[in-house]
Amino acid sequence: QPMIVMVSNQTGMEGGLRDRLSQSKRVRIGEPTEAADAVVTGTVQKMGAQVRVTARILDGARRAGLGAAAATGRAEDIFRLQEQVAGQVLAALGIGAEGLTTTPETSSLAAYRAFVEGNAALARGEVAAAESAFLRAVADDPKYAKAWNNLGAARMRAGRPAEALTAFQKAAEADPVVPRHWVNVAVAAQSAGLPAVAGAAAFAAL
Repeated sequence: QPMIVMVSNQTGMEGGLRDRLSQSKRVRIGEPTEAADAVVTGTVQKMGAQVRVTARILDGARRAGLGAAAATGRAEDIFRLQEQVAGQVLAALGIGAEGLTTTPETSSLAAYRAFVEGNAALARGEVAAAESAFLRAVADDPKYAKAWNNLGAARMRAGRPAEALTAFQKAAEADPVVPRHWVNVAVAAQSAGLPAVAGAAAFAAL
């Protein structure tokens, strides 16, 4: 049974760290309402041209410290730093780092920063700010599937399913092998009154 891990929204890189930890078959990222086996908190500190990523791993029930993780490097190496921290977190949890990938979701640091900013805004319920950030992300990298997907999520929260559908379709085009993208297309299309589009997307998700 996978270990339930909660990644705090205060880490500053929660989106990327969450994605990397979830690549382990022995980890499931928990929802805010769930009782987690472990909680990961941390910070990203900018020091001139460098950044230092630190994380603390806490027991989910007792909040006792289970370990710490840290990596320092250039700002443009943020994906590699995330990889290092994710591996250290898994080691502290007694889980191997097998399955982690070094392939980033985007090669654009500006797009990634806007993506993280959008995720943080969405977590705070600031839908308009989140949408603006995700739009910057996809402007910097039009093939950034996760940014398109989260743009769609923000528009769904804003009650604009037709616009959300466009974003979800872009996500599916950029990364068609991810079933979730097609499921989101189906849900948005149904909400927008397009049952034929919804049906086709639901079939593609299978």
